[in-house]
Amino acid sequence: MAKAINWPAPYRTEILEENTEQLCCALRLGDLYYNGRFWAPDEEVDIRCGHLRVRRGSVIGDMELITLSQLEQRHFTALKNDLNTMDDVTSFFKTHYNEDLTPESQLTVVFYKNLTAVPEDMDAPDPSERYV
Repeated sequence: MAKAINWPAPYRTEILEENTEQLCCALRLGDLYYNGRFWAPDEEVDIRCGHLRVRRGSVIGDMELITLSQLEQRHFTALKNDLNTMDDVTSFFKTHYNEDLTPESQLTVVFYKNLTAVPEDMDAPDPSERYV
């Protein structure tokens, strides 16, 4: 199983439409990914929606550990199209993860660029998942 950056299913079309030049950004609640050094610079990862790979990406630079109130325009520019403000990010975590954020909530930030989408690799399930 490759490491992955996961997005909720509604982002699948947007991910497929992203190009390979734009800088993308993902946020994870808390410091677990940051402290565990989960993603490393230049590491190739799966970009997934749910448990299905949509494409592959390459991590750009080191992860950051910030608070919600420290989000800057450079983060919003690289996030998904509907995540333009701190309120949008707060709503995203509430809607998709049932998590309430405060301005002091810690976020791990990972920047990445998408690699060229390969149709044969799309929608591949995570081999470690067990389906019943």
